[in-house]
Amino acid sequence: MIDTRGKVCAALYAEIERQGEGLKQKDNDWVATDEVKVQSIIDAFDPLPDEIAAKQQLIKNEANKRIVGLLPTSKQRNNLASSIELLYRHAVGDITTSELSILMNSSQSLWDQVQAIRSASDAAETSIESLTLIELSSYNVESDW
Repeated sequence: MIDTRGKVCAALYAEIERQGEGLKQKDNDWVATDEVKVQSIIDAFDPLPDEIAAKQQLIKNEANKRIVGLLPTSKQRNNLASSIELLYRHAVGDITTSELSILMNSSQSLWDQVQAIRSASDAAETSIESLTLIELSSYNVESDW
């Protein structure tokens, strides 16, 4: 009788298949190609690293969604181009340092917000590394950071 120890997930199935075995559920029981070998794979399997990596990717995706919502990609390119132009104009003496500061402040404010999202995302990605599998499964990437 196979005991999955609550570890059933896509990564476990992949590991069992990688080792040339199979596992499926039939009539509420687990059926394996080789029960002893599959049970040893299950016993040794740690789903946490794969689950952490998957959740970290979801956090990255959420951060990107927030950044693009705040500052769409086209606006990011336009702000970059404008900033380069302003720096060039300052370098050749077309505008003073104080004029440059005034013109760059609005872009800097948006960029500060983007950096805040990135920092929060980085902190969230690091913080979930200490969660248990149960805590990780209930972690909401949209609201928990």
